[in-house]
Amino acid sequence: MEVELKGIPVEKKETLNNLLEKYNYEFSQYDQAPFDDEGLFHYPYLDNIGRRQAGTPALS
Repeated sequence: MEVELKGIPVEKKETLNNLLEKYNYEFSQYDQAPFDDEGLFHYPYLDNIGRRQAGTPALS
């Protein structure tokens, strides 16, 4: 399987958040990741995206 990472603009942060929620949901059956009262997992590093000069958010 080939994986390609593509940079995304900060304006797509909400899309990335939605994908991370789905990812965390799928794996929660294995890692028992905690979620809040609304059923959201909250990726803890999402707010750092766009604040650092090095590193660009990416979608595969």
